[in-house]
Amino acid sequence: MISNQEQEYAQLMQMALDKISNLEAEVDRLKNQKQSEAIAIIGMGCRVPGGASTPEAFWELLQNGVDGITEVPPDRWPIN
Repeated sequence: MISNQEQEYAQLMQMALDKISNLEAEVDRLKNQKQSEAIAIIGMGCRVPGGASTPEAFWELLQNGVDGITEVPPDRWPIN
């Protein structure tokens, strides 16, 4: 005989499986959907360590194995 608690667990498990199935179907639908809307990147901000001021300069630091860790400038945050 199945207890009430076991029935509740079974019902919750079935609900979870149904939700997973629905989400997987949605993922498949979105993967198969053609993306025809163009996007434009119109700006970019970059604040990275090591004195690099552009993504290219930061990439060069990474390629060269430069350690970009420095002291936090005193004017960054008031420390008392």
